[in-house]
Amino acid sequence: MKIILIIAAVVASLSKLAYTASITIGGGSFANVLDGLGDSLPEGSQVQVGSFDGVEPSKSGADFTSVDWQSFNPFLGIGSSNPDEVIGTFSAGEGFESVFQINSELDAELGDLFPSEFPVRLGFRVFDTTESSLEGVAYNTVVRDVSTWVFNDPEIITNQPPSPSIGTSDDSLMFWEDNENPFQTSITTTDDSTRIEELEAQLASVIAERDARPTQGDYDALIAERDGNLESYTENLAEKDGVIATLSESITEKDAAYALVVAERDGNLESYTENLAEKDGVIATLGESITEKDAAYALVVAERDSRFEDTDEDGITDIKEIELETDPNVETVFYLNNTEFETAVASARATGQNDVILDPLSYGLVLSSKYEAVIAERDARFIDSDEDGLTDVKEAELESNNNELTLFYLQDAYELGIESARFEGRTDVTNDPNAFSLISDAQYNLVVAQRDARPTQDDLAEVIAERDARPTLGEVKDARLGSVVLQPDIGNNSVKIRFSVEETNDLKVWTKRDEINEVTVPLELGRKFYRFALEDE
Repeated sequence: MKIILIIAAVVASLSKLAYTASITIGGGSFANVLDGLGDSLPEGSQVQVGSFDGVEPSKSGADFTSVDWQSFNPFLGIGSSNPDEVIGTFSAGEGFESVFQINSELDAELGDLFPSEFPVRLGFRVFDTTESSLEGVAYNTVVRDVSTWVFNDPEIITNQPPSPSIGTSDDSLMFWEDNENPFQTSITTTDDSTRIEELEAQLASVIAERDARPTQGDYDALIAERDGNLESYTENLAEKDGVIATLSESITEKDAAYALVVAERDGNLESYTENLAEKDGVIATLGESITEKDAAYALVVAERDSRFEDTDEDGITDIKEIELETDPNVETVFYLNNTEFETAVASARATGQNDVILDPLSYGLVLSSKYEAVIAERDARFIDSDEDGLTDVKEAELESNNNELTLFYLQDAYELGIESARFEGRTDVTNDPNAFSLISDAQYNLVVAQRDARPTQDDLAEVIAERDARPTLGEVKDARLGSVVLQPDIGNNSVKIRFSVEETNDLKVWTKRDEINEVTVPLELGRKFYRFALEDE
């Protein structure tokens, strides 16, 4: 069986690539897919592309469990997160009655949804329906153990878009959910076993709900507990009434004590007023003393301000620290200009040199010996100046430019391109046969039908013979005395009868009346004779 896969490919320099939220998924199959009865699926049948949630991408389809198959989550096609991205099922001619093809461009910025995690294992699910509802529809799901069926994170620019394709029927890397019926929608969601499982689950849920409810014994125990609590509550209320009476007596005693405290407070208020008058005199005396001290304080401040400040007491005045741009609030270490300072500087410089020499990697440097070794390794390797994957030696052999990107194709890609081009060529002719001096079967059959509908030479000869066998107009006129021959209107299939009425008083002289009477009579097929009769009213 021949398989044709159509994949959109783009070749560009990696240095110019930038991540976008767009990705193109191409693929499909020309392998024939059947329904449960073994007949080809109708054109326009539904197909989904999806991923298997929670299934490792490296897991073989041969090891898929029912749980793995049930984890299928579509992201392309009807009923998926991207329902507008429909995979088309179509007829490709003899031998390819039921095939499908995908060529979908997804863009997250336009609202398209990708799988939630990457990488994911891809699969196809084919349905035996052309309708928009998939409930109760037979299906089958297929996977292949190849890298093109793994969807990697599109955010990584080096990752290639997936291009899943269905192989031939003897493909050992292809596995179906119902592997005993490959290329056939043999799985139904309403089979008896599934229905029984659903009913058993519903029954178990009802039993669990029933068991969670209290029994009659639990109910009776609760009533008894309630009645016991009611008696206990009555006793507690009687005790609380006694407590309330005691509290009322205590409140009366506290009201009397409160009145006593208020009387004491009022007496103290009078005493406090007298003490305040005395304290006002003391305050006035203290105010005069403060005025004298303020004058003395101002004198001290003036003396202080006439001196240099050294806030951090490091021996350098604040004015000098501002000049040196140091912090006057933090002690500043300084050195005098002498030979000790120069010696320390020279020693520090030598130490800094040794830091770099002993650990050059920390300063972005390497030893000359390592550098020369890498140069030797470099010169021993092949050169690929344009980084297109072809060495300069190979490009010289091929007579291509080793400074420009050279596109090349592997044998499989070349053969696939040739096969795809051949298919597209056939499609060009079938889509517009008139451009290639060809006519479709429908047009040809229409002309044949029109030809067959027209009379042949034999039909003409037969009509002439029938005509010659009939009596001529003259023979018909002579057939009966007083007969009238009417000439029919062939176009309207009718005959027009025109007559006038004559009148007389003596049955000798007849006078023709002015009016002309006209009657149109429709004709039937075959030879007919007509006569006229008068009807009494």
